[in-house]
Amino acid sequence: MKKRFLSLVLTLAILLAFVPAATTQTEAVMTVFNPITGWDMMEKLGLGYTFANTTEARPWPDSNWFLDDTETCWGQPKIEEQHFQSVAQKGFDSYRLCVSWTPHMDTNYQISEVWMDRIQQLADWALDAGLNVVLNTHHEEELYWLIRDGEYEKAKTHLTALWKQVAERFKDYPETLVFEIMNEPMLKEYYDSPEDIWIHDADGQVNKVLRDTVNKLNKDALEVIRKSGGNNARRVVMLCVPGAHPDALPYMEVPDDDPYIMLSTFGYEGFLNKGTLPLVIEWLNKGVGFVNKEDKVGAYEYPATVENMMLHFGRLAELGIPSFYFSVSNNADEGDFFIRHTGEWINQPLLDALFKAHEAFAPYKPPYTSAPPAFVYELGGTFKDMEYTIWNPPADKLAAAEKLVIEIEESIGWCKFAQGDPWMEWEISDDRVTVESRRIMFDIHGLEGNTLGFLTWNNGDAAKIKRAYLAAWDNRQSLSNFAKTRTYEDNFPDLISSTAQTWVPLAYEYGLMRGGTDGTFGSKDNITIEQVLVVASRVHMIYNTGEAESISSMDGWINYARENGIIDGRFIGRYGEDATRAEVAYMMGSILEDKDMKSKNPQTLTAADVPQTHAYYGDIKRFYEAGMVSGRTSGDFDPDAPIIREECAVIFVRVIDEAKRR
Repeated sequence: MKKRFLSLVLTLAILLAFVPAATTQTEAVMTVFNPITGWDMMEKLGLGYTFANTTEARPWPDSNWFLDDTETCWGQPKIEEQHFQSVAQKGFDSYRLCVSWTPHMDTNYQISEVWMDRIQQLADWALDAGLNVVLNTHHEEELYWLIRDGEYEKAKTHLTALWKQVAERFKDYPETLVFEIMNEPMLKEYYDSPEDIWIHDADGQVNKVLRDTVNKLNKDALEVIRKSGGNNARRVVMLCVPGAHPDALPYMEVPDDDPYIMLSTFGYEGFLNKGTLPLVIEWLNKGVGFVNKEDKVGAYEYPATVENMMLHFGRLAELGIPSFYFSVSNNADEGDFFIRHTGEWINQPLLDALFKAHEAFAPYKPPYTSAPPAFVYELGGTFKDMEYTIWNPPADKLAAAEKLVIEIEESIGWCKFAQGDPWMEWEISDDRVTVESRRIMFDIHGLEGNTLGFLTWNNGDAAKIKRAYLAAWDNRQSLSNFAKTRTYEDNFPDLISSTAQTWVPLAYEYGLMRGGTDGTFGSKDNITIEQVLVVASRVHMIYNTGEAESISSMDGWINYARENGIIDGRFIGRYGEDATRAEVAYMMGSILEDKDMKSKNPQTLTAADVPQTHAYYGDIKRFYEAGMVSGRTSGDFDPDAPIIREECAVIFVRVIDEAKRR
């Protein structure tokens, strides 16, 4: 499998018009339909491609283009069958067929047969080439204006009429054809205003009218598709997130009885940053399939460099989230790869980086949550083969708890927690688990009463549960969580330098570093990326929960570091390499809150060899000025040089002990 790119697309208004029917419908693709869930479709979609500014292009309002020529009105040639074959041969898995339908509809919302036939022809060519196809509605400005204005009924008429026709035409197509209900309905187009008003009100909140209307329209269109017959009852359908913006994810309404759905959002300007990643993981942990669409490392998002390619798409690959490359400009400087006019593939270094990033692609597995703190109240009971149970913990224990923790012994399909009595009247909160040996945590802070319930389901069978308990989180984000857990007794004979003799014993006693199997510490040896991320992960756990979780494999440590923002896509495939001084500052500097990033003697980073253009400039500056690390005696920081183990001992101790900072 592989992955895809995304890109910012100019959304242009157009006059509503109609192209009369003229051509004969192309022959439908008839194959056996093998239903696949939205969750499993993530792996199947892999890495995708889009020939942009073509089937979703719309004439400018004051142009003289005929609607028959919309494919070329933004300067691109028409797509030919060999273009799809070239994309498939290059190694991409899927194609996103972006379509603007409204310019080809009459006033009764009837789509031109000419246009419908052309879209079907393109879908057939892509499927024949062995690509999965995502067919959507794109740049439907007339519809989006209705959504912005809260004209729900008119928007419903428009959208359901559109999808009724599209669903009918493609109802007998294989499961490798996916529908995407809408692209990115927003409050106002970016070219109308520089403000961030795609989905946000002036106070920064996600607009309620927008999110409510989009949720209702998703439901309406999904119902039309499901009732259209053929294979559409079990075809994967992507639900639209308002503005395709991750900030709207908490407001998404997703049917809990339809496994053939996915959510789709955009990746503009670093989709999986520390702010949006938890929102994405929350949905993934519920077992809802996810797609990152239309991102393009290039002029619109961020500079087209190998580093940015690995950073952004590497993180997506590691999470098992499919993404599409949006080929928009035929311009090598903007990160494009394919020249449609000539059929030439360009920008080979960036293309190689894209596929290298995608090598990390693997089906997503919900992560272990952080370990619970000291306060644990066992709920008791027999949990083996349990379908459901009711607990009545003491009111004082329930009031002190913030989490209900369920440790799963074997994989299950559904977990449901509820508060209330009787069962049928409970408010039920869902969390879906699909892998073995996982811990599920429900937020119960502020619940009233003392009746808790828990339901499990695994294809009709009861789940196997190890234990259930209440937990508080009193020890979150505190340096006071760190304590010496071991005593140093001249353990390492190779501590020669004064630096090693002073700091290595402290790092050992705090449980941050250990020696080698030969009894030495290797104080002058370079430290590897994987060794640093393990220490950083331990520090993160203790800082946030008061204790370190036991993880037995390096893959487990890598997953923890990735999911908690300690590493990013730049580290893919490099875990065994020597870490640089800059990379240590990045990994260790991401753990503490600002309140704990204080120095006894604040200093300003002045090293000439760390310009603001350096990839880790911000991380080094924050880490340096917090007193965690020093520069060389020459005045340089030497950011790209390897760092040795005794130097890291100094850094690790300074991170957890304010008194030891410069």
